[in-house]
Amino acid sequence: MPEAVVDIAGYGPIRVDTGEYAPTPAALKQMLDQKFSEFRGFIDTVYKGMRPEDKAALWTTPIPIVGDAVGLYADATMYINDPESRTMANALLSAAGAVPFIPGASTARTVAGESIDKAVETVKKNLNAWHGSPHRFDRFSMSQIGTGEGAQAYGHGLYFAENPDVARSYKDVLAQGNSWNIDGKKYHGMTTSSDATAHNYAANALSRFDGNVDEAIDWLDDFGTEAQAKEILKNASSVSPSTGSLYNVNLNVDPDELLDWDAPLSQQSEKVRNALSEYENLASDTIKQRVFSGELSDGFNLVENADGFAAIADNDMFQEGQRFSNRADAEKWLSSKIDEYAGGKTTGNMIYQQLVDAQGGADYIGASSASNMLKDRGIYGIKYLDSGSRDAAEGTRNFVIFDDSLVDIKSVE
Repeated sequence: MPEAVVDIAGYGPIRVDTGEYAPTPAALKQMLDQKFSEFRGFIDTVYKGMRPEDKAALWTTPIPIVGDAVGLYADATMYINDPESRTMANALLSAAGAVPFIPGASTARTVAGESIDKAVETVKKNLNAWHGSPHRFDRFSMSQIGTGEGAQAYGHGLYFAENPDVARSYKDVLAQGNSWNIDGKKYHGMTTSSDATAHNYAANALSRFDGNVDEAIDWLDDFGTEAQAKEILKNASSVSPSTGSLYNVNLNVDPDELLDWDAPLSQQSEKVRNALSEYENLASDTIKQRVFSGELSDGFNLVENADGFAAIADNDMFQEGQRFSNRADAEKWLSSKIDEYAGGKTTGNMIYQQLVDAQGGADYIGASSASNMLKDRGIYGIKYLDSGSRDAAEGTRNFVIFDDSLVDIKSVE
């Protein structure tokens, strides 16, 4: 049977069965459908729980060359969460470059192209992450923000960790004294809004008295929900402190759709740069606003005296000053120095804070509005280095997600 030698990046030359003639689109599609049917059952049975990108590679295995290309892409996903070392584009180019060597390549590309696109999209939109909580729930909700640690120091949203140990440490700290197991079931003890159930009132009372059931019963009122909580504790066969919950989730976002908290705008993804290009000069504009209103900022100062105006630039870039007879010339000189100093220093953090300030300040409403504004521009969250990585300026990251519909729970422990 005729064969062709094809050189595939990363694997060297291999032989590919071409058949006696180039297959028609209909024949090729029929062959693919049959192959996919055979492989899907095998994959779902043997490889249950596998990462989506690995499944995608296996699902496309029956397609000559394409399966290898998607496999290469799956291997490259280890770089997805590390923007500096990520080489997905190169991996995709290598994969795409292999397709034209398939006999009947135009037909193969037409039929298999959609499968490749879907596989690639699945890989990019599945960030594996973790969340530690004192609570137990079936889905994440933006309406519950503030019931965990409550700090929201890196923006308004749902917080997740790339490193499971980071999420586990939050779980352990937050679960202390808050959550209780009553008759083998975990209750978080929050009694606000929709959480004000009798079991949560019972858990709340237990947390106030370090698990002393009698004191908790005496503390609860004799009417309404608290009366029901009393009965629950009186009839409970077992009560014990909860250790919290550790959630493993998929974040259905592309890393390029996240604002990097620490990176300057020039080093953000192309998608983020395009969405926030109007803030390119935010750093220099902020310094100028402070200096020209009479404040000292970043070593820049403008002082009026009897002789006119003294413009001063004293920081790690400049150690100089000039005297001017009029304010306009002094501001012009300082502006040029500030632009040079602040060029490329507008960070994700600065942009987010600017949006918060524009919405009324760093309260719940201002931060929530800032996150919604970014989401409307196609930026679905924030990424920042976790506490164990910040000193080295590299390592694992935490994520803040602005939309709860982008979070899928995979497992809870």
